[in-house]
Amino acid sequence: MKKGIIAVLVVAALSLLGVGLYPFFSRKAPVVNSKEWKAEITGAPAVEVQEDQDDKFKIKRIIQAYKERNDQLLLEGQRLLREKKIDEAIHVFQQAMDGASDPRPYASLINIYLHLGREEDAYRILEKAGYYKTDMNWLVNEFDLKQFPKTTPESSEVVAIAPFKDNKAAAITFTFDDGPKSVYTQGLPLFDTYGFKASIFVNPGFIRGDETHPAHGRWDDWRDAHRRGFEISNHGLDHLILPELDEEELERQVNYAHDVIAQEIGEAPASFVFPQDLHDQRTVEKALEKHLVVRQHGFLRQVYTSVMTPFYGGEYFSLASANKLVDWSIDRRVWLIPVCHALPVEGIESYKPITMEFLRDHLAYIHEHEKDIWVDNFINVYKYLLLRSKTQVRLIDQQDRSVVFALDNSTLVPSIPTLTVVVDTSPRKAREVTARHMSSGQELSCKIDGQRIILDVAPDGESVQVEWK
Repeated sequence: MKKGIIAVLVVAALSLLGVGLYPFFSRKAPVVNSKEWKAEITGAPAVEVQEDQDDKFKIKRIIQAYKERNDQLLLEGQRLLREKKIDEAIHVFQQAMDGASDPRPYASLINIYLHLGREEDAYRILEKAGYYKTDMNWLVNEFDLKQFPKTTPESSEVVAIAPFKDNKAAAITFTFDDGPKSVYTQGLPLFDTYGFKASIFVNPGFIRGDETHPAHGRWDDWRDAHRRGFEISNHGLDHLILPELDEEELERQVNYAHDVIAQEIGEAPASFVFPQDLHDQRTVEKALEKHLVVRQHGFLRQVYTSVMTPFYGGEYFSLASANKLVDWSIDRRVWLIPVCHALPVEGIESYKPITMEFLRDHLAYIHEHEKDIWVDNFINVYKYLLLRSKTQVRLIDQQDRSVVFALDNSTLVPSIPTLTVVVDTSPRKAREVTARHMSSGQELSCKIDGQRIILDVAPDGESVQVEWK
């Protein structure tokens, strides 16, 4: 019995380390498809393996036992699906998914949630798959989101605040964890090519002057990146697992690290990313003592309802998959936040690296669709969305070819002076348009986009008149 328990622990350890179990699974095993879309179960059977003399054979037996367990769970989930026991079926697929590289339960859950209109839950499952050696190419290509109703429809208001700056269809924020030197030397020049920006989250404890490990950038690197418009922010002092720490060490890892970055960069970091994305309520509260935002799905949803933070990189994530996520984001009005790490450097191991060729071609693809995409630092997009969430449109007057409105805000966010406003002129298309402040007569810049007028307005309660012909 002891050996059986050990085997279970070995499987768990393999899964948590992201060991690629997927090649041992048959793609013929059940996956919830678009015709059979509801599921959940309880009580996954324990995986027990008898003692074997040869450790290699024992591991092979463990993997086979894990495959058989997952096959049974997936069959059970399908049965519950047919019986319309949705919650129970979801639970079963979650058990099959938990800590594993097998893409089938992820695909099943994504399909279920999309059919139920729970798009954000589908994004979370896609994000979880990225932690392991899951075949993300197979998983992403399983779905065409256009067959599902949109959960973030276009506004029907005459005057509305655009979801993103300049009324772009999507926002993309590239985040690089751990402060890799290769991001500074190889990655940032590619962003400079298109005038794009990104956010780099550093561990100050790894940056020690001449003793800094060659895998990590130095303060001179990050000061230069900051001068060029890239965000340098906090990933914890020493990349420790924060929920495991006592209060004193937690304070050091979060707030002392914040102060070090502020001193070295010359600007206090406003964003925080949890090492290994592991957090609890206590660590979230600690991070928010000195930071405005944390890269945590639930927290970000407080300001915008459609957020996706997929892992980029590794052998199972291709350029085609990354470009498809961009297409999804444009179609679904998503804030896409790729979680990236290092670029490959000979002699230095890194977690799910992305190649220069991948990044170059992916940024080129985004540039081709730049009219639909706002690319900016993590903190800049968050501040816009935070300000938007705290601002209301007050419609003062509406005529056939004019409107008067004001933006009333309860909490002004520093450094974000304006929000993008969309005025709907349908069924007509405006040929000429003027916009001005009612009190001062100051004219505002605006543009015509089909049956919409786009302009930037300060959320200061001042009345703005827009007229068109």
